[in-house]
Amino acid sequence: MVHVLYIEDEREIGSWVKKDLTRRGYDITWLKSAEEANRYISHVDIVILDIMLPGLDGFYISLSSFEKSITQSWFSSNKGER
Repeated sequence: MVHVLYIEDEREIGSWVKKDLTRRGYDITWLKSAEEANRYISHVDIVILDIMLPGLDGFYISLSSFEKSITQSWFSSNKGER
């Protein structure tokens, strides 16, 4: 089973994505902040993360995952024009 580290601070979006990916057969660890990610990042296959997180942003985590040889990082953002 593919283990995905999913980092998203918005509860509604995070809940929906976790439910969908779990239904598709992925093992999901969902975190709501980037500060927790370093504890998990070397134990996952894929990182999916929000770019705009409180505190440390998604780009910082992406660099950490690259250093730990995680080859797949996917970014998401719900920022839209208003």
